[in-house]
Amino acid sequence: MRKKRILIVEDEMRVALALGRALQDPSGGDYEVEICYSADDALIRLRHEKYDLVITDLRMPGSSGLELIRHVREISPETRTVLITAFGSPEVEEQTKKLATTYVTKPFSLRDFIATVHNILSEDEQDMDGRRLLVLGEEAVSAIAAVLNKLRDDLGASLIMFSDLSGRTVAEAGSLPGAGVDLGAINALLGSSMAAATEMASLLQEGETLDLYFHEGDRYDIYAAAVGDEMLLSVFFDRTVATSRIGIVWLYMKRTISELSEKLTYAVADESGDGEIDYSLANVLGDALERALGADQSPEIGEE
Repeated sequence: MRKKRILIVEDEMRVALALGRALQDPSGGDYEVEICYSADDALIRLRHEKYDLVITDLRMPGSSGLELIRHVREISPETRTVLITAFGSPEVEEQTKKLATTYVTKPFSLRDFIATVHNILSEDEQDMDGRRLLVLGEEAVSAIAAVLNKLRDDLGASLIMFSDLSGRTVAEAGSLPGAGVDLGAINALLGSSMAAATEMASLLQEGETLDLYFHEGDRYDIYAAAVGDEMLLSVFFDRTVATSRIGIVWLYMKRTISELSEKLTYAVADESGDGEIDYSLANVLGDALERALGADQSPEIGEE
């Protein structure tokens, strides 16, 4: 099988080289990676070469990442795209949905970024066009985990999980006794149910809705509800330890959904005084990237 080809478009050399080396490493996917430092240079290369994935920063000198993705759609419609940005806004997110591109916000961990790329390029992966993959920094995950722990204490639940609709866990509190329980698969099924509920609300031409999934079993009670359009809150009770009351659970879940929505809004669009997010991808990756790439590996491509 041929290697998947990736084009990274990033005007900050240190970041571009670090991401490129990480993705070329066998532990990072062993992809064939090329780098351009501007959207204009990338367009020249795209007219002569085929790529499976284009990863581009939003703000660069000359053409923007969004403008580049529009051209990619015209030149090579089958090529997947990822937009990396610290400048999140409803306008940018709306454009990414129209362009059917994955949208990743800074800061993010290198491990999660590699996993995102792998998921997009996996041949057996479900179609992910237009779906935003939420990749959060440690501070945001810690804040979410604190909310989950509070909900677990309030309800006496065995396990609280916060995941995306594909079942990928972002944070959790507690544990679920019993061997052989595939929580990832369970959350993926719950995510499908929530996605169906969202689609039904759209067909009914309704606005924002709150839908609760409830499973009452011999061993486990499970509750799930959507947080926004892309995330899932799941509550698990081991009935041998504690029982649940649906009215009480729903009351506390509604409060928690509101708190999680606020945390996500803050994490994705934490604006500075001038209205722009002041995260620096190079600073966020920093030492973690250097450790992953080897401290003795300094940037070489294009160095002056």
